[in-house]
Amino acid sequence: MINDIKNFIQKYIIKYIFYILSKILIFFFSKLLNKNKISLFIFNIFYDKIFKSVSYYSNLRSDLEATQMLSNLRDKVSFYTKKNEYLNKRKKIIFILGISTSPDLTNLIHLKKFIKFFDVYIFEIAKHKEHIRLHRNFLKKNINYLKKNKVKFESVQIKFDIENLSSKINRINADLLIFNIGSDFIDIIDRINTKKIISINKTSLFVPHSKIDLQTFQQPPWPYKIKENKIYNFKTKKTIDINVTNKIFTYSKKNIKIKKLKYSNKNIILWYGNLKKLADKNYINSISKILLKYKHLKFYFFGTNTFFLNKIYKYFKLNNVKNYKYLGVFSFIYNDKSNIVYGNLEKFKKIISKTLLMANTFAMHGGRYAIEAYEFNIPIINFQLSDKKWLKNQSKMYYKNESIFLKKTTASSYHDYEKLLKKVIDNNKFRNNVIKSQKVLLDKLIHKDKLYNDVNNLILKKIK
Repeated sequence: MINDIKNFIQKYIIKYIFYILSKILIFFFSKLLNKNKISLFIFNIFYDKIFKSVSYYSNLRSDLEATQMLSNLRDKVSFYTKKNEYLNKRKKIIFILGISTSPDLTNLIHLKKFIKFFDVYIFEIAKHKEHIRLHRNFLKKNINYLKKNKVKFESVQIKFDIENLSSKINRINADLLIFNIGSDFIDIIDRINTKKIISINKTSLFVPHSKIDLQTFQQPPWPYKIKENKIYNFKTKKTIDINVTNKIFTYSKKNIKIKKLKYSNKNIILWYGNLKKLADKNYINSISKILLKYKHLKFYFFGTNTFFLNKIYKYFKLNNVKNYKYLGVFSFIYNDKSNIVYGNLEKFKKIISKTLLMANTFAMHGGRYAIEAYEFNIPIINFQLSDKKWLKNQSKMYYKNESIFLKKTTASSYHDYEKLLKKVIDNNKFRNNVIKSQKVLLDKLIHKDKLYNDVNNLILKKIK
């Protein structure tokens, strides 16, 4: 009980205090600071703390208006390098992406059409020492292709020299720069001269910088949505003037070989991810009803953040459910032999072959988890609310991800969610129909030319 109280104070009360203080600081800084070195020095001292405090200040709830004010404040106090006006005959494109260190998001296959038509430069930000092996393997596999197509590739350590990297970028005089490392890159943006800039955001936030021409906004937090390529607050009915899109999307298949078993030999409901998503009483209540009705089924889960395990066990115990099991942590990147912490990949493959269905969580759902279910040919049930229902029930869903969920397998109430789970279990025809529909959507989402086509339609055609 005491630990729960301490945890509540740390997670909510203290975070909310910092949130209020940050909003006050933004207000006073906007009145007091100007474009000079002293103001910039003061702003840089507080920037990181302010940004973290106004974003995700309460269960993934963000104040995007305050984030936009922070962007305006940056404009006011910072000294920016002007964008170039070069007219390159053959367009030059820079990517700052984790090509070799984050193969679950952006892969070289997504860039091949860019490489065919443009001069391509790739800077990879290596965030951890363990990425060195992945980087070497990537180069060993692709070095001939990169040389043949004259692709400039360079790996940059996370604690890189800002001036050095920005100078390299500026000497290229590129037409377009695409990056997916979020606000970690914000100081570089001040200094670069690239004509157009796209940020592929992996969270529910945008990068607060006016030099960015377009940002992805794939999973809006409450109470926001995309309206006419702007962020719209459907509670206050106000628009945030940031150019956003949910069309740009990159994903790489896991290409895991799964042993094919008959429907009758499958008895597992599988979940994996950050365990804080699973530690939801309402979600476990729904899963428990299924496990109590279908005694032959087992709920298996993998996950990080084991702090939440006791909470998960507690909810299952309250429902008198015993047919569940935690199987540890696994990684698609590291196998059992190469990494002690993130092992269990072989165990995961065996579990996948026996999985009957996957069930997405409620308040915090898994986007990649859903797409991976499509790839594994496993039916998945998701949860989503309309804007009208969501406005009144913020605690039921922290963010929305409409473009990757099938309507026929997405519920808008806990009762309907349980009905869909039962339908997949009981009706093999419905189950097979769901798998076919998921495959069609998967092919659309992970098409190798999707990134190029989306970027070409939204940005490249407009660059003269």
